[in-house]
Amino acid sequence: MKKLTIAIFVAVFFLGSPAYVHAVASDVSANLTADDDYQFYVSTNALNTGGTLIGDSFTPDGGTYDWSKAENQNFNLTPGVTNYLHIKAIDTANVIASFLGDFTLNNTNFKFSNGTQSLLTNTVNWNVFTNTWGGTPGALTSQGTNGDGPWGAISGVNSGAQWIWTNGGLETDSPRYFSTAITVTPEPSTMILFGLGFLILAFVVLKKKG
Repeated sequence: MKKLTIAIFVAVFFLGSPAYVHAVASDVSANLTADDDYQFYVSTNALNTGGTLIGDSFTPDGGTYDWSKAENQNFNLTPGVTNYLHIKAIDTANVIASFLGDFTLNNTNFKFSNGTQSLLTNTVNWNVFTNTWGGTPGALTSQGTNGDGPWGAISGVNSGAQWIWTNGGLETDSPRYFSTAITVTPEPSTMILFGLGFLILAFVVLKKKG
């Protein structure tokens, strides 16, 4: 009995240590584009702060961004709290506007708003605002999936991703601010610790009864 108690104690200590709990990096991989430009942030605030700039479509040499080629962005999340993906999409040609992307989580300690490890642009799991994140809400509309509409197929983006904007992409007078939440899921070690705690309690109860 003494050896079993020691073994359980060692397991609890190891599984509950920060080195074990945070051994997996909080990485996200994103493939996205916008007609015509975008700025991409990750934030721990749902409101009007952009957070950390992950990337944008503005070329440093003053060249023109080619929206027909999706860009890949990879980044870390802040552990233990809800993170938000914030995309500011800007139309400059005043013809039609839209945002397209797919996003993948590489850490099971987090989940997208659809409850899974992958998220596409759609009208269900994203919010859109017309002036700033958390500001005046807009109504998301879809202009079809990747391959539809005037844009054609964008290489590198999931074919199920939808082109999204407000009013069918016809509201080109100002930027649109897209946002979606990435929430924390119970870590496997937490569930194991709960099970081990229950096991220890059961042994104590049985020992007293014996």
